[in-house]
This record gives sequence, C-alpha cells and structure tokens, in this order.
Amino acid sequence: MTRASSLGAMLAATYLGVGGLAWLLADRLVFRPPAPSYELGPWLRFVRSANGDRIAVAVWERPEALGWVLYSHGNAEDLGSLGPTAQRLNDWGWSVVAYDYPGYGRSSGRPSERGLRLAAEAVYDYAVANRRIPPRRLVVVGRSLGGVAALHLAAHRVVGAVVLESAFVSAFRVVTGRRLFPWDRFDNLRVLRRVRVPVAMVHGTADRTVPFSHALRLWTEAPPPKRALWVEGADHNNVVEAAGERYRELWAWVQQQIERPNTTNGRF
Repeated sequence: MTRASSLGAMLAATYLGVGGLAWLLADRLVFRPPAPSYELGPWLRFVRSANGDRIAVAVWERPEALGWVLYSHGNAEDLGSLGPTAQRLNDWGWSVVAYDYPGYGRSSGRPSERGLRLAAEAVYDYAVANRRIPPRRLVVVGRSLGGVAALHLAAHRVVGAVVLESAFVSAFRVVTGRRLFPWDRFDNLRVLRRVRVPVAMVHGTADRTVPFSHALRLWTEAPPPKRALWVEGADHNNVVEAAGERYRELWAWVQQQIERPNTTNGRF
C-alpha cells in the first residue's frame, strides 16, 4: 500500500468513526432537559407512549375555540414555562394541549429522538380520542427542537396545519452548517418533504442558536400553501415577542387554512 493510499484509508476510517460516534451520541448531545419547573397537580394528565414512557400532558381549553393547538416545546423547556404561550393562544381563540418529552418535566424515561416521536404520537392520540378533537382542526406547533415532533405528526397523522418556530434542518447541520455524512439525525428536511398540509414558519434573522439559513432551506421544501414570518433582528428566544402583531396575523392565516374544506395530509 502506498503512502497516499494508506493516508486515504486512515482519513476514511476517521470520517466513518467520527460520523458513527456522532450518530450514537446525538441524543445525549442534543437533549438538555432542565430541572422540573412545576409540581404535580390535578391540572396534569399522563398518557403512555408506545415504549411505555409516562408522558405529562397539560390542557388549556377555551370554550367555542377556533381550533386546537398541539404544542411541542423547545429544548431546555418544560410545561412549567408554557403558561404565557398557552394564554396568548387562548386569548386569540385557540385551545392548547402540550406535553413534556421523556425525561423532561414530570415525564418518565430518557430523552431520545425515538422517544420524542412516540410521545408526540401518544399525545396526538389522546387529543383526538379522549378530547374528541377533530384532526383537521388540530394545528401542530413545534418550537426549535419541537419542530421534530410537529413535523413527524404532520407527516404521519391527519392534522390541519403545521407551524414551525425557529426550527432546524437537522441536528448535525446546526453544528456543521452543511451535510457531512450520508446519514443524519433529527432530519426535519427529509420529513418536511412528506408533509401535505399548510405550513407556517417563524424565524429570527439574527438567531444565533439555529441560524436563519435553516429557515430558508426548510422554506424551499415546504409545500404550498405556506406563509413565512421572518423577524428582522430577532434571536432564538425572543422571536415571537419581536414579531408583535404580525405573529397574530400569522395565526389568522392558519385559521383560514384549517377552515378550507380541501385541507388534507395526502393520506386519502
């Protein structure tokens, strides 16, 4: 073996080794569950996911609501931090159901990509079966990491629309900025290509956690009808506040979409 071929083999082995390690450690590197910010109480419900995790669920119901929001929160958040978000949507006429991922808040289990998706499915099933929410009047919302769960539901369940707030293309590309491996984790771009419902996107142009370039890449793949709210100068955690009244206008558009009789996720 020549020196060049030996070096090439070594580089290839290093590339595969680093990629494999990144794949194995992705769950540990991505998830950052905070200490629970709330106590157990009668306001809390629990559902079982398919892998046995006990998922904490909260409901903020509004009489004669325009529709329902299934909200998947961001990383380093839990149900205890969602009161203002739920109140805002309640004030605008929406009922809200939200939950904690495995290992977050009072949910059992360990955080993982698979566990997150199964938790989202369990809460969706609870919302539709137990709360009797019409699927096409259910809007799935994902903030940051929660975009993984929201897109999963939009691609695999009947929903009315999906709203992505500060979502990323994939976990690896938040770090690398580009696709370096033939495999990926938390691959929102791949899942988005399967979505067949209206898509709304919100992102700050000065986001230092998930760069604005992620929003633009996702936007190119989002199916019509779609609407974007790019908030000039907003960072990752203040984008909704910085958007002001434009955020409410976005929700008025979402309401119009779920009122359309031909809204479908392509499963029929």
